[in-house]
Amino acid sequence: MNNSFENISRIYKPYKYKIIGKVKILNCQNIDIVLKPKNDKLIQTHKYLSSRGFENYVKVQDQDRDNYFIYPYIYENSVPYEQKGNDMAKTVALLHAKTSYFKDIDESIVDKLYLDIDNNIEYVKEYYSKLYDDIFIKKYYSPVEMVFIDIYSKINNACIFCKNELENWYNLSLDKKSKRVALLHNNLKIKHFLKGEEDYLISFDNAKIDTPVLDLVKFYKNEYNNLDFSKILNTYTYHFDLNIDEYKLFFILISIPNIIDISNKDKNNLLEICNLKNYLYKTEELIRPYYSENEEEEKR
Repeated sequence: MNNSFENISRIYKPYKYKIIGKVKILNCQNIDIVLKPKNDKLIQTHKYLSSRGFENYVKVQDQDRDNYFIYPYIYENSVPYEQKGNDMAKTVALLHAKTSYFKDIDESIVDKLYLDIDNNIEYVKEYYSKLYDDIFIKKYYSPVEMVFIDIYSKINNACIFCKNELENWYNLSLDKKSKRVALLHNNLKIKHFLKGEEDYLISFDNAKIDTPVLDLVKFYKNEYNNLDFSKILNTYTYHFDLNIDEYKLFFILISIPNIIDISNKDKNNLLEICNLKNYLYKTEELIRPYYSENEEEEKR
């Protein structure tokens, strides 16, 4: 059988290797290779990408092993993180542009998405409202509770914003007979983008067809603290612009605060609540210019 790592090693004769999660990187005499657990769905995704003219992914070099796909190792160029982020945004825009199409929908699909998001917002709002009531009556606050009290108004305002914008999104979407979908990478983060001789998106294991907005939401949540996302969004929309309803959906989904459990005494709670505070401020900073521009246009 040719399925074992030992048999693959006899074929490629690595002089050293390292393991990162489920991935093995083998340094061989003539070539360096990457072994990933076999995923037949991934081959279908690769075929679809090529059929749509998107070639910015790493092709499987050897798929004749029972347990592994074998890829060439991509040597990356050294570039600043911000530049890499902008180049990734351009590549993601190309992915969406090459694979996008309009899918027929009916009112029930819009209603379901509306209700799902609305229920999520209500849950977050009620969760933090109860937490605020429980903490506010205390005579002394822990450091975590002090930060929470400080940002509660931000949390509440974010929920109000999401509720209002959800109504606006619903009114825009209600009469539409189709929505734009594309192949989503579905796990966008800088480590899944390589800059070699070409630019590559890697790790399409979770790829699916849906609104491009969901890719941007994951990209933002994974990298908001590492990148100037206003530049990322400008780069992306220069190559693949969003419709008004897509912008609104993106802003709603990134603005819903995450649930943080501060009831126990875990030392990570303070870090988590501070991260939430940072997230709320950065998200507001990203969104504000878009609404300021709209307000200016309405005044003219």
